[in-house]
Amino acid sequence: MNDYCEKKGIIHEVTPFYSPESNRVAERKNITLKEMMNAMLVSSSTPDNVWGEATLSACHLQNRISYKKNGLTPYTTIKLINTNGNIEGITVGKK
Repeated sequence: MNDYCEKKGIIHEVTPFYSPESNRVAERKNITLKEMMNAMLVSSSTPDNVWGEATLSACHLQNRISYKKNGLTPYTTIKLINTNGNIEGITVGKK
């Protein structure tokens, strides 16, 4: 794995498990998904037992909304990385 990262110019950094510093982004994403799910259920007057489908739909929507910084969606970014191995205008692993 280290050889692959070095060849691609990726800096591999290990973070400690369950640390608040590394979980902050994930927790914020979870809160956003929960708020989107609640808004969908309330606005559509659907029963609470479809919360799983509403959460999946919220996640799908978040992955299709573009970022202000580069104008690409997370889905497009991953798709481009998988096909090209590099994205024009985005530097991966450089500080």
